[in-house]
Amino acid sequence: MADGVFVQAEADYLFQWMREHKNRLNQYPYSAIYRRLHVALADGVLDEDEAADIGEFFKRLVVEPGIVEAAALHAGTNAPRTQSATQVVERPAISEHPAPGRGVKKRASGRAVVDLIMITYLDSMGFESVREVTVHSCDGEYMKGYCHLRGSARTFRVDRIVGDIVRVETGEVLPVAIWQDSLGI
Repeated sequence: MADGVFVQAEADYLFQWMREHKNRLNQYPYSAIYRRLHVALADGVLDEDEAADIGEFFKRLVVEPGIVEAAALHAGTNAPRTQSATQVVERPAISEHPAPGRGVKKRASGRAVVDLIMITYLDSMGFESVREVTVHSCDGEYMKGYCHLRGSARTFRVDRIVGDIVRVETGEVLPVAIWQDSLGI
């Protein structure tokens, strides 16, 4: 990023390097970079929007250098890392929709906001995508909310969430069942 441009060859090289060094993928910022590259290169092509998104992420790392150290300190990088423990990961940029606090809040529209989360979602066609979702309701089988990727209200099948859920506000990584328990479902 020294030249301010992120191109296909750089993305391919970095993605291959990260795949060869998987032992680092449970640490921030490696986990966040890998996730972005995985989504961007799923079709084998880094388009302009994907390059810009990754470039913006790298710029944030440079502009806000303390974010890496704060995440590492909070996650306890000196302690052994385990999959089952709650970890702190990247705090994605907050979009124009308000993040919830503790408990259910109401937006100006009167709609309940249960949580603001990041998920990896497997759609009905078998395609994976990383989604930031402002959750309005979840009944255990379906989750309804505002999808920031698609820019509209969506319904997600909970059984199609791949891996863990990341709470954007706190950076907590929670298994789906534990996240649902925290909502009282």
